[in-house]
Amino acid sequence: MKNIYRIIGIAGAIWIGFFGASAHALTPGPITFNDNGFFFYSNFGNDAVTSATFEDHYTFTAHPPAFGGGLISIVSDFELFSGFSVFFDSIELWDVTDSVLVADGTITAGEFLSFTTFSNLENGNDYDIIVTGGLNTGHLSGAYVGNISIAPVPPVPEPEMYAMLLIGLALVTVAARRKQQLGY
Repeated sequence: MKNIYRIIGIAGAIWIGFFGASAHALTPGPITFNDNGFFFYSNFGNDAVTSATFEDHYTFTAHPPAFGGGLISIVSDFELFSGFSVFFDSIELWDVTDSVLVADGTITAGEFLSFTTFSNLENGNDYDIIVTGGLNTGHLSGAYVGNISIAPVPPVPEPEMYAMLLIGLALVTVAARRKQQLGY
């Protein structure tokens, strides 16, 4: 019994964290990313699920430096007396440009929570997050929220950087040989 309260508490905290930070309606469509200094993230979701089944699409384009690996998670809305309003069948990340499935999600915890991880995205490619599921029995409407986090890819050094590195290494080598010749 304690485990069910723990699960409900965790889900409630996640729900408050996602929905509390959102001041606008959550609907499928294009998403934009924010930079918190460590990674790029975006919240997405649907706060107007009214059909027995749904398929929602959230699109974005990978741009430098936000095209490293990352994580996508989704969680259902929770109502105190009737439980989770939405269940999930799948969460997928598709590379639309190359028509490739990048990541297929894992449905966990009674189908009200799902997550997936992915490796580096292709710079400039278009991507589509697809969430499928439906309303749980006894609910006329429901909601869910998701989050995607992408690690930045470090910049590739320019040729000038390698040239400066080689010049510096040559100067250190010359100084070490000269010091050896002088007997220091």
